[in-house]
Amino acid sequence: MADGEKYEIISLTFFKDWHELAKKYKLTKEQYGAVVYAMCEYSFYDIESELDPPAGMMFEMSKPYIKSSNKKRLKDITEVHRVKAVRRKETTMPVKKKSR
Repeated sequence: MADGEKYEIISLTFFKDWHELAKKYKLTKEQYGAVVYAMCEYSFYDIESELDPPAGMMFEMSKPYIKSSNKKRLKDITEVHRVKAVRRKETTMPVKKKSR
């Protein structure tokens, strides 16, 4: 990433296993909503939430996956921008005119 360039995470992958875990531990809709909200806050803004069990356990379990996913997304984003910049540079290079 060039100096001053900032990219933000705008998506979150939610795994089916997480949903199944919430059902297994019988999270209420309120607890489930709190977990999803905490995951979004952590993924998008790097804000960690404190939740009571079992919601807290589920959130803590998801954090390494979210962090890893975000790191990969940012790497992919910067690579795409690097490739586009190289392509732009290649296509905008001055072309010598043929003399007549």
